[in-house]
Amino acid sequence: PQELHAGLPGVIVNVEAGWGVTIETTGALIQGCWGNDRQSYGVLRVLTERADEELTPALLDDRAQGSVVVGGACMTLETLKAVAAQKPRGLVIGTLRVNLRAPATALPFPLLLLDGFISGGSAPGRRQGINPPAFGLLKGNNGREVLVDARQNDTYAGRRPEVIIPLPAVGGAAASLPTEGESLAGGQRVRVLRGPNQGAVGLVSAFAPRRRLLPNGVRAFTAEVEVEGSGTLLIPFANLEILE
Repeated sequence: PQELHAGLPGVIVNVEAGWGVTIETTGALIQGCWGNDRQSYGVLRVLTERADEELTPALLDDRAQGSVVVGGACMTLETLKAVAAQKPRGLVIGTLRVNLRAPATALPFPLLLLDGFISGGSAPGRRQGINPPAFGLLKGNNGREVLVDARQNDTYAGRRPEVIIPLPAVGGAAASLPTEGESLAGGQRVRVLRGPNQGAVGLVSAFAPRRRLLPNGVRAFTAEVEVEGSGTLLIPFANLEILE
């Protein structure tokens, strides 16, 4: 016999004999860009007041113990060690200083990075911290139990690191499944997945009528994205995701 933790409440909709089950739940989903290949679940504790605020040892208290800690950014090894000393169930942050990747990988609990690594400098559209839509969702569900799946990206399996926040269905009714393969359209809110502007969030304002030559030598269809405080960015379709 082997005990298998579900990690979240839901309904078993499929059983793969000798392998596992598929669980369907109603809730919110926040996908990230990197994880240290661990999974856990616990109560969400948002410790920073602002999306761009740096998580520091001074902000850690008893709320972090046994919880899933959320902070805007992590820029020092001292902070990682201080978080680990609290023995949390997980850590969710927006940006992580790039030289902390190795110690972050070695943490015994899941660390999920929502918006990418940062060197300490800045780039157009690139900001320290969590993108505002994701931070608002986390802040609004502070105190709820969440699943942190910090397994690394798997393109073939269609998997990305993610936070799942189970929520009760409105009025007790089952929610409809989200639409897959939605087409990109003007006015949609999008997030940049990769490149120098990774993590930037804005609105699609226009589309290029033909493929454009990018600085890396690739020709691709692109969209113009209006990012607050950064102006208009030209982003390839493949680097965008629609935020619902």
